[in-house]
Amino acid sequence: MFLLSQVLVTVAVLLDLASFQFMKRQQVLLALSLSTALTAIHFYLLDAMAGALLMAVASLRYLVFIKSQSKRLLIGFLLLNTVPPLVHLNASYELYAVFGSVLLTFGAFIREQVAFRCVMMLGTVCWLIHNCYVGSPMAIVLESTFLVSNLIGLGRIYMKRKTSKLKAE
Repeated sequence: MFLLSQVLVTVAVLLDLASFQFMKRQQVLLALSLSTALTAIHFYLLDAMAGALLMAVASLRYLVFIKSQSKRLLIGFLLLNTVPPLVHLNASYELYAVFGSVLLTFGAFIREQVAFRCVMMLGTVCWLIHNCYVGSPMAIVLESTFLVSNLIGLGRIYMKRKTSKLKAE
């Protein structure tokens, strides 16, 4: 099961690499939904149930937030990210996954690209710490790649804004 889990999360890494290179928020969220679905299965195979549950919720969250951003949905997903995992918490390190999921939920709710990506990076750092405790090499690569891809995407946004500003002058 370990090998299969690593293969699934490797595909998730590729989706994450692509995700923050998309310029449209909807495309980013769709790629993240697919990536987190694969990561949920990965954690399930490793018997990391809090991580599996949180990633399954994240997959659904990203899909829903493509079309709707109501405050009710935000509150609902925040509850889904805190109540069930805290009830089934097996180890204290799983709190990193809970905190990361809460941050990623807020991030998915933010429409402004730079703030969206910054909050996503903070949530990713929490998941990176969680994955170190779980001991999944490819999940560590996944979150690290997600951070790097996000930083590159931020750079592209900065360059695009700078170019637009120069053209306007």
